[in-house]
Amino acid sequence: MNEPPITTFQNDDKEFAHAIAEAQRTLDLFIGQLQNPKPAQTYFSVKARFPTSKGNAEHIWLDNVRYDGSKFSGKIGNTPQSVKNLHLGDPCIIDRENITDWMIVEDGRLVGGTTIRLARSRKSPAERIEFDRHATFRFE
Repeated sequence: MNEPPITTFQNDDKEFAHAIAEAQRTLDLFIGQLQNPKPAQTYFSVKARFPTSKGNAEHIWLDNVRYDGSKFSGKIGNTPQSVKNLHLGDPCIIDRENITDWMIVEDGRLVGGTTIRLARSRKSPAERIEFDRHATFRFE
């Protein structure tokens, strides 16, 4: 995934918390698709919460995702900014409850991606154009 500009959310952001809750609520849909992908589904990824030294968290995408029934495994898919012990491409295992978003690219369009959609919705028209330029999928 081509990395778009970083979006920061505050700890008390209710819309962000709602986006994470929606991703968790629909996670079984993602898992079903991951385990039985359609030919048009070309990319699967999950976002996970990683605590930082400042008591906050960074939400990082995993590529090459697999699910074993309780944990997700994959490789760090974007460059961590605050989590200094992780690097792009590092292998990682994540508990299901730490997933904060998921996405599938199907027929070139984004499926899921609740936090991505929220971040995009908060951008000005010019910022949205730049954000979309970095995406490897369409928003519909």
